[in-house]
Amino acid sequence: MEMSLTSISASELKPRAHIHFTTSAIQVLVRYPVVLEKATEIDERVIGDIFAAVDREPKLKLINSEVPALKAGA
Repeated sequence: MEMSLTSISASELKPRAHIHFTTSAIQVLVRYPVVLEKATEIDERVIGDIFAAVDREPKLKLINSEVPALKAGA
């Protein structure tokens, strides 16, 4: 299947991270464009990389270590 992306600007195709600070934690929301057929594979890879980073020194504490659900169009 061939797709045309002429209506999307290049800046929209870059990963974006939003950071929210609270008194007890830092929440980071990362959004990135993917080919729909590869979305699950890429999500698993990103989540695996995040967990690996948490295990490295200096240790980070996860408040909620559940794997987030995939949200289409979020």
